[in-house]
Amino acid sequence: MSFIGCLSSCLKIFKVSVDVVPYHHITALLYRLSSLEFLELRFVSGALDPPDILLNLICASAQSPLFLPCLQTLEFVCRYSFPFEDLPRIFAPGHWQSLRVNIDIRFPFLHDIYRAANLLELVHKGFDLSIVGDGEIDLLHKYKEHSMTHN
Repeated sequence: MSFIGCLSSCLKIFKVSVDVVPYHHITALLYRLSSLEFLELRFVSGALDPPDILLNLICASAQSPLFLPCLQTLEFVCRYSFPFEDLPRIFAPGHWQSLRVNIDIRFPFLHDIYRAANLLELVHKGFDLSIVGDGEIDLLHKYKEHSMTHN
């Protein structure tokens, strides 16, 4: 039995820096990790491709109920940018509607009120989403408090 074959039935947590790995290799590996409950993808030093390409591959793969069927938490750690507009697609597959998604971004760009309001709408719909800036502050919670005091 191969090393990956052994891992596929017992690995619960997987954290990987995706900066130097072609994204299709990552999704091919993830298909084989059926017991995975926590996945952290790190974009730290300037990836080969932008995060939206990997997010597109993951969302396309997630249309299959066999792709990460036990996943409970998906975490993205990014330095500069994240395709926030693509976030609703993560929750689209039926088996991922209760998925917890965390985005830890060093330089958050949530100052765009329209973007923040759209993301907060996902939370209001019941999706478990948090966006943390500089590893400390939940920016959606901060935006929600700010909008409540200014209305």
